[in-house]
Amino acid sequence: EIIKAGAALYDALGQEPELREHRARAIAGHVDTDFVERSVQEAINQVEDNIKSLEAQLDELERNEKTLDSKIEKKKAELERNEKRLSTLQSVRPAYMDEYERLQGELNLLYGQYLDKFRNLEYLENELEAYYLAEQDKLEAQERRLKKMQKRLAAEGLRILR
Repeated sequence: EIIKAGAALYDALGQEPELREHRARAIAGHVDTDFVERSVQEAINQVEDNIKSLEAQLDELERNEKTLDSKIEKKKAELERNEKRLSTLQSVRPAYMDEYERLQGELNLLYGQYLDKFRNLEYLENELEAYYLAEQDKLEAQERRLKKMQKRLAAEGLRILR
């Protein structure tokens, strides 16, 4: 830090001859007070305008902050109301729910009966089909025996006739 300060002092001393000349000219020259006063007044006016502008911006920001705060409060209140409504809706049981559950139980019972009857019907249809096939086989076997017997009788009848 001392080195930096020493370097800065050395640079400043190097510029001293040039700055001395500027100081001498400023002191020796005639200062136009009107110009200085106008310049100072313009600077003051600019600063005042800047202050007014900043104050207006500050007022606008405060208004915006208030409106945003009020919107946030409204939204919080709405959220709270909706949460309360949701909790009441979740806790309330619909009026038709008892009848619905009773009918659902009846439906389950009837469906179970339907399945039993359907299974029984399918079983009986299969058994009837098997019975018809067995009867058909018996009839075909009896017909074959009958035809065989008829052939044998016809052959015996021919043999007796000869």
